[in-house]
Amino acid sequence: MFGRRLPRSAWLIGLVGGVTADADFVARYFVSPLEALAFHRHLTHSLLFIPIGALIAALPFLLLRPFKGQRKAVYGAALVAYATHAPLDACTAYGTVLFYPITDARIAFDLIGIIDPVFTLALAIGLMLGVARRRIQPTRYALAFCVLYLSVGGIQNWRVTQLQETLAEGRGHAVARGRAMPMPGTLWLWRSVYHGDDGYIYADEFRVPPLWLGEVTANLGRRVKPLTPERLENDLRERGYGDTQVTEALDAFETFDWFTDGYSAWDERNERVIGDMRYATRPDVFTSMWGLHIAEPAGGADETAHFGRTMNGMNDRVGRLWQALRGEDEAFLPMHEILPRSGKVDAGE
Repeated sequence: MFGRRLPRSAWLIGLVGGVTADADFVARYFVSPLEALAFHRHLTHSLLFIPIGALIAALPFLLLRPFKGQRKAVYGAALVAYATHAPLDACTAYGTVLFYPITDARIAFDLIGIIDPVFTLALAIGLMLGVARRRIQPTRYALAFCVLYLSVGGIQNWRVTQLQETLAEGRGHAVARGRAMPMPGTLWLWRSVYHGDDGYIYADEFRVPPLWLGEVTANLGRRVKPLTPERLENDLRERGYGDTQVTEALDAFETFDWFTDGYSAWDERNERVIGDMRYATRPDVFTSMWGLHIAEPAGGADETAHFGRTMNGMNDRVGRLWQALRGEDEAFLPMHEILPRSGKVDAGE
């Protein structure tokens, strides 16, 4: 957009503008992991912060002599680049606070995984070829591909949402609130989590070949009771936690449950970990990838609750993901076998 008005280094302005929003990541070095979790994708990702963030990104270039007579173009390039960051983040399942300070709701369109090499490499290759050849066409092709890729993600999300509702109907209840999220690095495998109107959270996995190019299969998961402040307080008091520890745990849980979009539950393999149901390693066993770790009663810990990773066995998870992607995971069954015309779909507990 500004290549004709700025020197060849204009792409560098766009690069800086495009990544400046993630400067909030440095908070992890000054605050607790839980506080850093609350800071990331917050203020600097708000749509209302875009003009300020663009000015911060453009400032180093505005001070350079080669750009002295083109300050509007420099700011414009940084503004356009910065404006792409938060909406692209919101296309993932992680959640982005787009409308702060009006609301701190985490927006997630669930079109693409948090990590997707296909999408990232397409943009990177388009940029590198454009810069190396001094031509705009490679970048345009990359952008067109990525728009198409996100569109396919939208169609896939709609399909999985329909499957989610069908499964819920087979279980004898309705979806009160649900999410359909692509697995990291693929639009073929999706994780389904939803609150049923029966008071449980349900989790399942779907293998959905894009554009109806193959058979849809599903790996039925299980159900767990969502954790609420009231239930957490009762559980902690039953386990012998004192008033101070309970209060500290509830304060930490408020932040964590906001981050998880209300999909918080006790981890099945660790009774002192509150996990994020959106990112459990398997649908049939709820072991989350990260969680809120609760210290032992009167254990002398500095913090009653702290955020941390819980996932082990990354190699096993990657291997299982690859097996499911290739259609070789026997846990996935065709939908016509899971949903007979008469009968009920059961969920583990």
